[in-house]
Amino acid sequence: MKKTFVILLSLTIFVGKASAQLTLDHTFSEFVVSSYQFVDEPIGLYYNSAILNPNSFHLYNSNYSLYKTVVLNLPSGYTLSNVFSLGKHLINTDDKAEFFINASNSNSTYLSKIVNEDGVVIQELGQGSSSCSGIYKAGTQLRLNITKSIVGQNYQISYQTDVYVCHGNYNAVASFENENTTMQPYPNPTTALINLPYHIDKGTVSTINIYNINGQLVDSYNIGGDFEMITIDVNNYAKGIYVYEYNGISNRFVVQ
Repeated sequence: MKKTFVILLSLTIFVGKASAQLTLDHTFSEFVVSSYQFVDEPIGLYYNSAILNPNSFHLYNSNYSLYKTVVLNLPSGYTLSNVFSLGKHLINTDDKAEFFINASNSNSTYLSKIVNEDGVVIQELGQGSSSCSGIYKAGTQLRLNITKSIVGQNYQISYQTDVYVCHGNYNAVASFENENTTMQPYPNPTTALINLPYHIDKGTVSTINIYNINGQLVDSYNIGGDFEMITIDVNNYAKGIYVYEYNGISNRFVVQ
């Protein structure tokens, strides 16, 4: 089962007379993303903030009511830059939702952690701009990939991927063996290039669209099923949050 994130965008939809219509069910007063669609067991939380406060983000129930504000104890000078929902009962077996977070300071120094819905740190992941693969099954293990971008001499960027074994509920994750189906864009946040993973059937073609935070189309690229990733130069993008979408599947990345 694929892990899919649906991004809520303000789009103008033109519906023909013979087409099915959409019914607006709720409007959030902030940019949110839906979560946990890859988890087999029901866990109750469905939405979390995509635009972050300096040290907190919101969690909403599936009925759109506010469930909780997650407040994090970050080092002085650091603010949240990215939050990625992992699930529940996956890192450990308590009853708390789990998140991968990035934070940064004015010197562009990053740190990463895994925290629960109470803001309690489950795992320190060290310094560096990092992206998270999501949790996947490999044999009898639950694994999690953390990819870090490392700036070397002359500002050359190299990458390091750490593979962690999770000790939560193995049966809480959908049965799939290919970790590539859960890859996230990386490096995220980015300043120059972004790698956008995707998965479509072999021999088919589609279009990947990139939108800014206002729902305006920024770029479109053709993608083919013989590949699994496209690399995009974002040097000319304004700083901010962007959403990419193909075949109804969406995710986001941050340009700094």
